[in-house]
Amino acid sequence: MGTKAGLAGDILSGLLWTAWGKGAKTLLQFIVLLILARLMTPVEFGVIGAAMIVIGLSEIFAKVGIGPALVQRPDLNDDHLTTAFSISVLLSIATGAAIWFAAPLIASFFDHSSLTPVLQVLSLIFLIRGVSVTAESLARRDLRFKFLANCETGSFAAGYLIVGVGLGLAGHGVWALVAANLVVAAVRSAALMKIYPPIGVAIKWKELKDLFYFGGGFSIARLANYAALNADYLVVG
Repeated sequence: MGTKAGLAGDILSGLLWTAWGKGAKTLLQFIVLLILARLMTPVEFGVIGAAMIVIGLSEIFAKVGIGPALVQRPDLNDDHLTTAFSISVLLSIATGAAIWFAAPLIASFFDHSSLTPVLQVLSLIFLIRGVSVTAESLARRDLRFKFLANCETGSFAAGYLIVGVGLGLAGHGVWALVAANLVVAAVRSAALMKIYPPIGVAIKWKELKDLFYFGGGFSIARLANYAALNADYLVVG
């Protein structure tokens, strides 16, 4: 009974902290939007919106379900963790490089040449996020919802409320939002890796197969869900 009561308490605590994180972030987004709407043009918002659609879609391929596999797997050893960290970094580098070189073609698809440099700079976000995939997964596995909620809120405040608004007031336009996204990713990754630093770099094929067995199916489902939720944004872009 004690175990069930403890689990119920963890679930309730997780729900409350998750609600706090979502609520605080939504409030910050509203404040930032009110400020930046007066400083930036609709075209600049459109450029960053189109870029983030591409980044969000590409991130599914960069992670390939590695994070959820770490959370869900009943038993984990050090080889799983080093393999997950190593493959996440490699996939992130590959995805970032692909976005960098494909940026002119993507900009041509959206018929907006100014999208090219924006995408190329934002491609750095993959490496920044990639190094913390394992750390975030371990935090979720350990039910550290308070830490994750505060990390999410704090990184958003640092990136958008401080850097984004600051650069927007200085007249940097779309680059204010580009910098904001990079800072959010950097602050979040730094916080996660401080709590869960990597224990090594190595790829073990058995452990890689274990992770991909679950992660591959998860990625397919996530891809379909992302397409369903963002197809309208793609058309608008």
